[in-house]
Amino acid sequence: MVGWYWVTSFIIVLAIMTYMFNRIRNIPFYPFFFALFPILTLLGHNIKEVDARVAIRSIALSLLATLVIFLLARLVLRDWVKAAIVTGLLLVLFFSYGHLYHLVRNIPTVGIRVARHRYFFPAYLTLALAGTGWVWLKVKHPHNITPALNLVTLLLLVFPTYQITSNVLRTSIASEKQASIFSAAENLPIQQAGVMPDIYLIILDGHIRSDALRQDLGYDNSGFINELRDLGFYVADCSRSNYTGTSGSLISELNMNYMDALGQQMMEQGLKPEDISVLLSLSIVRYQLEAIGYKTYAFESGYELSRFRDAHAYLSHTSSPYTLQMLQPFEVMLIKSTALLIWADSTYKAMPEYIATPFHDIKFAYEDHVNRQLFILDQLPKLATIHEHKFVFAHIIVPHIPYVFAPDGSIVTDPGFYSGDRGEPIDREHWVQGYINQVQFIDDRIVQVARQILENSDPPPIIIIQGDHGMEKENRLANLDALYMPGEGSRNLYPSITPVNHFRIIFNTYFGSSYDILPDLSYDKDGLLSVDPYPLCTDP
Repeated sequence: MVGWYWVTSFIIVLAIMTYMFNRIRNIPFYPFFFALFPILTLLGHNIKEVDARVAIRSIALSLLATLVIFLLARLVLRDWVKAAIVTGLLLVLFFSYGHLYHLVRNIPTVGIRVARHRYFFPAYLTLALAGTGWVWLKVKHPHNITPALNLVTLLLLVFPTYQITSNVLRTSIASEKQASIFSAAENLPIQQAGVMPDIYLIILDGHIRSDALRQDLGYDNSGFINELRDLGFYVADCSRSNYTGTSGSLISELNMNYMDALGQQMMEQGLKPEDISVLLSLSIVRYQLEAIGYKTYAFESGYELSRFRDAHAYLSHTSSPYTLQMLQPFEVMLIKSTALLIWADSTYKAMPEYIATPFHDIKFAYEDHVNRQLFILDQLPKLATIHEHKFVFAHIIVPHIPYVFAPDGSIVTDPGFYSGDRGEPIDREHWVQGYINQVQFIDDRIVQVARQILENSDPPPIIIIQGDHGMEKENRLANLDALYMPGEGSRNLYPSITPVNHFRIIFNTYFGSSYDILPDLSYDKDGLLSVDPYPLCTDP
């Protein structure tokens, strides 16, 4: 039934668009479609990881800039149609700059010498001037191409628009259906106990296991591990994530099962396996805890899938992340694909002082990221003073890229650590050192956070501090995994535990449930079972 609804809706929308197009086909509106296409394409490609509203500011600014350029071109060329052609040309050059720059830069040997703004910018400026001159002097019958350009640009918008709308609507429908399934469930295996400890799930994105960190990157963080153990944490020496990506790792942990089994369950409930991401914010762990009186506290993470906006308390360092001056990660990606890459690659000190304050030593693009991580770290300990049963979820994007933190928490001034594509370091040396810097920073801060939570909590809480996965290649599945389970809870833990069993053990230990402990399996990026390559944890 839903399928027929969408088919009928698509036919109606297509008919309306066709009618409107025939009425205005000779009006040059294609520059505005040019202005929308790169933004909607980037949004469509990343729609499962960002909120669609994050593109609103980019769309508004792009359309406004296009209108200004269009009017100026009309003023100079004294012809609306020629002005549209020139505006379209300038938009193509503007939005292609970053893509071509990175494409050339990735060419071995030659790229790093050729892909420099001092070469690219003059070349693009020459193309813009030459193209404008050609349209002004040589194009005699510009009206003939207007209908074709209108149609082509309109068709370009069809696919990304479909990607965005279908994902938003499908996710909404899947969430409603999953919520109704949970609400109709009976005889939940978890039962309210006399003492209900607060539960903290703290994800340090990309934090690898101690032995992998030492062997692969040459950094020994055993001091951090010992501090955790001194606080009473059980640190699993052979811990492994179940999947190589954040979404798979968190979905399997918060639903206490593997992705294939969860996908099968969704199909049995009439949902599609590709909608499995709804099981992150709407998870069985969260539902069962809330069913017995827990309140969910969640932090705005900057990563769409781990944003629990419907939590009882949704904590953010801003009240409106879509209207502030600070740039969002989506906007950073967009900037780096355009001619604004020149600005992004300039040093932060070159920016006007009213922008640079208070981060004089960081590119403006990552101010929001920095504020978000520091806010979470500052606020986590304060939650322990709130006297109600809490399930706290905090996804901290450290030590994951961008590598902006120095070991002491100050901001790294060398742009080589975060000026590559998607905020990556520019070379292997910066990659390794940047990762180690971030590990040192977050290890120091998270010990302080854990100590404060323990000091301020009564009764003692359950705390999970883990990496959702490792860093790369062999160590991608070797994740940090430390659990504080008060009383005798740590007796049920073991060195090779994986996150899929975390809450099975917690629910069995503290809430009287009787979940089976699943085999601890890890799957590589191709979905194949993976074994641990490190000597300490290799089976004899």
